[in-house]
Amino acid sequence: MWSHSQISKYIQELSNGVDVFNEKTMPMIEQISTWTFMSVQDEMDACQTTKNSFEMFGFDYMLDDEYNPWLIEVNLSPDMSYSTAITEKLVKAMGEDIIKVVVDNKGKKITKDNDFGNFKLIYKGKYYERPSNLLINNLSIESCKIKN
Repeated sequence: MWSHSQISKYIQELSNGVDVFNEKTMPMIEQISTWTFMSVQDEMDACQTTKNSFEMFGFDYMLDDEYNPWLIEVNLSPDMSYSTAITEKLVKAMGEDIIKVVVDNKGKKITKDNDFGNFKLIYKGKYYERPSNLLINNLSIESCKIKN
């Protein structure tokens, strides 16, 4: 596992000094993460029955040879153990930053000036209305035997 700065520096070296990771890959990761939450917003709204609580999600991505991110999975309860030196540093910092987000900013209007530590607000908008034409009525799966 690499830190954000390590992978950013490595890709920049491979890309003749262009900051591909921060200029291309991270914005794509933020967009995919936003779309992921939008796609399950109805289910998430239905689960919000516990007052004064929050959920932590872990998004796992892979990069292809053009540094495009591919979402592998989203973990509802991500591993918070110190399995590597990188994860130890990340988990400790995240613990402090969660307090900034959940406690220090409680009741405050969310602006770019809020201190969220290393967390970043990537989407702030209205409830996403899904178009009705996205419903799939006739989904089928076909297969054929592969000859040896």
